[in-house]
Amino acid sequence: MNSESAFETPPQIVAVGQPLSRVDGRAKVTGAAKYSAEYNHLPGMVHAVIKTSDVAKGRVTGIDTSTAQREPGVLAILTHQNLPKPAQTAETKEGKEAIGMAVQMTFMPLQSDQIFYAGQPVAIVVADTLEHAQQAAAKLRVTIAPEAPIASYHDAKAQLFNPGGKPDADAEGTKRRGKAAAAFAAAPAQVTATYTHATNHHNPMEPSATIAHWEAADRLTVYDATQGVSWQQRALSGYLGLPMDQVRVITKYLGGGFGCKGPIWPHSVLTALTAKAVGRPVKLVLTRPQMFTSVGHREDQEQTLRLGATKEGKLLALLHEKTSTTSQWDDYAETNSKFMGMLYACPAFEATTKLAKANVMTPTWMRAPGEAPGSFALESSMDDLAYQLGIDPVQIRLRNYADKDPSTGQPWSSKSLKECYQRGAELFGWSKRNPKNGLTRDGKYLVGWGMATATYPVNNSQGNARVRLYADGHAVVQVAATDLGTGTYTVIT
Repeated sequence: MNSESAFETPPQIVAVGQPLSRVDGRAKVTGAAKYSAEYNHLPGMVHAVIKTSDVAKGRVTGIDTSTAQREPGVLAILTHQNLPKPAQTAETKEGKEAIGMAVQMTFMPLQSDQIFYAGQPVAIVVADTLEHAQQAAAKLRVTIAPEAPIASYHDAKAQLFNPGGKPDADAEGTKRRGKAAAAFAAAPAQVTATYTHATNHHNPMEPSATIAHWEAADRLTVYDATQGVSWQQRALSGYLGLPMDQVRVITKYLGGGFGCKGPIWPHSVLTALTAKAVGRPVKLVLTRPQMFTSVGHREDQEQTLRLGATKEGKLLALLHEKTSTTSQWDDYAETNSKFMGMLYACPAFEATTKLAKANVMTPTWMRAPGEAPGSFALESSMDDLAYQLGIDPVQIRLRNYADKDPSTGQPWSSKSLKECYQRGAELFGWSKRNPKNGLTRDGKYLVGWGMATATYPVNNSQGNARVRLYADGHAVVQVAATDLGTGTYTVIT
């Protein structure tokens, strides 16, 4: 199958649950699949390389382009002094509304001499080949006067604040149900534990890449490694002041995303501005080191969980406190406690989020954002409570089973968790488990034998499709969707 052709529905009807070969499988394993950095057919395409800051806070005080400019093949060296400005940025309310949900970091680099985080772009070098651009970037001299940065919420200079009540905050403030502190203090059984998580980076196999091609002064085509082509289209139209129908975003294949390819990041916008400046299609591929500082991360965080319960293991109080690091501009934090108030039937619940602004780029979604670290903390504490009371871990969860949403009192649209507990216990031989820790062995190895609950919301959003029905009986269905590697193309065909 030609990697650029439409995927065709199999002639036979295949029942759900049957093994299927992926419709894009052959293209991927034979190398025919084109990823975003592989559209090399554009006439006159040139290469861009980003030079980044090696300090976390400061000001650019000098840029010496003389040596770099003399390197072979160099076409342009763009800095905050000569790069074309975007029509608007997400730093204003109007700009954020125009750019839409794809924006995660409202700050746009290369607009001034200020440095706010290590890895921030300070220049873009454009040359006829990638190697020439890299060589010139290495010889470009950017002088930065460093200032003392704030590294994280651990920093003595960091000021913690509660983001609650701020309409533009992508973070929770404080949520309460009942009098959790009083209920915890009076509870016969108590568990208090703190869980610390280091910063996590996505680093999918395919690095982020953008090719920008201005087909006309007001018409842009972008080949981008993105999880959401529609979001990217709207964001670019907002940043560049173009009608949406004049911006086309193409992502045929994605080499993993894990959340970092959901939002739009500065390099995509900067590539489009660079292509405008040089008047030619421009390709920019982030290096592996740049993937650590250019596309967000799961923030470093600390969670303290307090559970209060009866001697029979029935929850009376659940208190969750989270502290994490965000950027200088955006109040972002994973919503760890969102599910905690609904997973178990607990009459008193309180969750508080505190942030510290530091010299880092804005964090972003990563693989079950909030649910992953939040579930780890809650389920670890539930196990601690079960161990303290001598109750089976499955049983303590059944005793706190929520037959309706404790947060709202609304019935569940569907819920089979109780059946999952029962079936899982049967399949894993739970009844044969030794409840005492450290006694199950496989030769010289100790073997853990445990269980935990995980939950994830059913998020719904608007979707659109175009269907064309032809006289010969075949139909063409078009959707603006990207297969993240999870088999979406196979599912929809």
